[in-house]
Amino acid sequence: QHHTAIDWAAVHSSAEIMLTAMLSLKLLCTVSVVLGAAGGTIPAETETTNIVLAGAYGNLAGKYLWKALFSLHLENELGANAPLKFYAAGRADHEHGWPKVKKFLDDRVTCGPEHPSSCSQKSIDSFKNLVEYKQLKTTDHYAAFCSDLSSSPEAGRMFYLSVPPSSYADMAQTIKSVCTPVASAAWLRVAFEKPFGSDLESAQALAAELGQHLTEEQIYRVDHYLGKRGVKQILEFRQANPGFEKIFHQANVEMVEIVMTETESCEGRTSFYDEYGVIRDVHQNHLTEILALLGLELSDRDANESPAQTLQRKAQFLSTIGDAGLADTVIGQYEGYQQHVRDDRQDQTYESHTPTFAVSALYANTTRWAGVPFVILAGKQLEERKAYVRVKFNDHAGVHPDHTPKWEDTDEDNMNHVVFHIQGGTPSRGPAVYIGEHVAQRLQGGVQMPQGWTSLPRSDVPELSTKFSTLLLPAQERTPDLPYDRLISAMFHGRQDDFVGTTGLLESWRIWNKVLAEITDLPDLSPGKYPAGQNMLQLTARHHPAYIAKARGEL
Repeated sequence: QHHTAIDWAAVHSSAEIMLTAMLSLKLLCTVSVVLGAAGGTIPAETETTNIVLAGAYGNLAGKYLWKALFSLHLENELGANAPLKFYAAGRADHEHGWPKVKKFLDDRVTCGPEHPSSCSQKSIDSFKNLVEYKQLKTTDHYAAFCSDLSSSPEAGRMFYLSVPPSSYADMAQTIKSVCTPVASAAWLRVAFEKPFGSDLESAQALAAELGQHLTEEQIYRVDHYLGKRGVKQILEFRQANPGFEKIFHQANVEMVEIVMTETESCEGRTSFYDEYGVIRDVHQNHLTEILALLGLELSDRDANESPAQTLQRKAQFLSTIGDAGLADTVIGQYEGYQQHVRDDRQDQTYESHTPTFAVSALYANTTRWAGVPFVILAGKQLEERKAYVRVKFNDHAGVHPDHTPKWEDTDEDNMNHVVFHIQGGTPSRGPAVYIGEHVAQRLQGGVQMPQGWTSLPRSDVPELSTKFSTLLLPAQERTPDLPYDRLISAMFHGRQDDFVGTTGLLESWRIWNKVLAEITDLPDLSPGKYPAGQNMLQLTARHHPAYIAKARGEL
């Protein structure tokens, strides 16, 4: 047999060429796959995320949003370092709009204690260099702007609409028609600020209009309370403490309070507030979102659950809540509100029946929560600024699974309480979880601390009741709570469960629609008056049904 001579030099040369090509291809793939926004296609290194802030020189933008976008820039520098571009958009032309935005950037964008130690003047300058002003007033403006964006590779587009809700439907239609990314892999996310309607009917209409132009995955409704550290701690604590879940139900829980009180009045700002009142302003959104986080059923696979699934479970729980009505609600108005409205309206004969305080008892028709009142309380011009959730366990929480008593009954309420402190209080504290001594004893396996949390000895907090055995802190106490920073980051990463879904929104309006209609339909109904600085928590004993009855008697 004849064997063809092998040219080993040629083979080696070909192998080197193939190896070089393979390594180059591997390197190219490695370079192309960079960390991108979760929920979207992983972008190539050259793909830019374009972030558009509409209403760029408005009050909310100046106070919170530009600082939040700077925080996103810093987060990106420390992480993926993916290309970002920021656009300040307004109806004014460049000559009149850009100076206002530039002033916000110069005055508000600074390195603070909430930022990483790497934050520097260089970081500030690099962020400012990424900001460009665009006049977006007409459809042609949007079309030309978005055509320019499409000329370069994109990872996705974020539109944050810090504009009046009356503009939402038109802007959604414009964004859909001329600003949807051309690249099929690029994502689109659009943020909307509350209010999302003024009753169930208007909320349904707005949701339908947005749904004509944007998919549910593209809609990010902002409730800034969902970005507060003290609100986020609720689900984190529940997920980390299966022992708590085992006693967190109607056999053990006497009642749940969800409270938000404010010291400020509405002076000079009644034009908005008098149309909405405390129930629309606070109960229907902030406090109902907290209610959903408390009441939803945890999944056995929370770590792998999608944002859409979490939103669905929140909506499912809210669907079990009965309608709030005047029979289970007390409304009040602080003394002096009437004069504030008259001064703002320049009409000294005007009579306002808008409530500035309300407390309601809600009930869920579920096995877990049957018969347990969720007491929702909020108001203006009260004694103290604070927000918290208090879970009051009854005596049965102290019984072993074999039904033998673990401790005797006691009048020391705090021993049977778990408090999720959200903000404020005296002295003012940051987010924390206070666990009563009896509850801590009851938890199988003890109190579990979520990752990144710290525990503070009771001796370090002398102002707290000695009946709280454990104090958990989800964040450094002195770090400012910056909800918009968290929400802008969550939007960038596609974490839609930090926002308000359509189904949950409509359920929340359904819950409060009846009592709002009852108040409107009774023109002679006058909220009870209370003096500025009133301690409503003293008016309302923490034992239902006397809670509501006592408030009604005092007002």
